Amino acid sequence: MRKLDLVVHMATKLNRSHLLLGKHNYLLPVLGRTETDIQASGAQSVTVEDSMSMVHASRGSLTPPRRT
Repeated sequence: MRKLDLVVHMATKLNRSHLLLGKHNYLLPVLGRTETDIQASGAQSVTVEDSMSMVHASRGSLTPPRRT
């Protein structure tokens, strides 16, 4: 990974793989499926696929950690 020109991580929390840096690095914070996502337009849903290949809307119920 250290030889890559660009490394992009999308993560709900930091982990050791984020320390393996390339020449240019981006760490994009994302919400987990269980966390609430409130936007100006209202509460947002995500789609999840269950073990029977059925797709359902899911809204989180947990408060996301503060991102500073």
